[in-house]
Amino acid sequence: MSAAKYDAVIIGGGHNGLTCGAYLARAGKKVLVLERRSIVGGAAVTEEFAPGFRTSTFSYVMSILHPKIIRELELRELGLTVLLANAVSAWTFMTNELAEIRARMIELGIGIVLEHNLTGFSDGTMQLASIYRGGNARTVDCGSLVVVGIRTSNDDLFQELNSDPDRLADAGISSLRSIGDCRAPGTIAHAVYSGHECARTIDAGDSAPPFQWERPALSSGL
Repeated sequence: MSAAKYDAVIIGGGHNGLTCGAYLARAGKKVLVLERRSIVGGAAVTEEFAPGFRTSTFSYVMSILHPKIIRELELRELGLTVLLANAVSAWTFMTNELAEIRARMIELGIGIVLEHNLTGFSDGTMQLASIYRGGNARTVDCGSLVVVGIRTSNDDLFQELNSDPDRLADAGISSLRSIGDCRAPGTIAHAVYSGHECARTIDAGDSAPPFQWERPALSSGL
């Protein structure tokens, strides 16, 4: 019995891999998605952490997911509902912790600026712009800036496979790409876009260099 042949094999059945696979399939490719867990969805998974209690594993920052992807993959028809967060730890209202967290932050004197994007940081001053009115900017004095949420990429499997081109050729694999969090961890929207981009450009080769994140490092002497 001959082995099945696929135009594309995607390692990782997270939101990024599923998006990539869906668009490749729409383009007429025969696709196989491999996932080590018993469920797919990656960071967009809603899991039961105790009997009768379910929560999203990570995807509380995905409201900028491109409407085109939602529309073309008919996600709303499949039950997608997006709840926009406009408060600190907005998801904790589900666990009755939101009020306590907010009260403790006030007690500690922690300031909160909601619904603004960070647009710049230099000479101890950061620039913020309203998400509704980009020209309505403001500045905040600060000694250091710590960006929370950026994780370290894990491309060990990609590098291992890519280090042996003869093995890839013997297996009939003509090209190998890294996408999503494997390349540069970011928000749900960034990872989904990476999968979407791969599916659109897979036949054109991988000549474009990957976008590199800047990761500032704080000195131990600070």
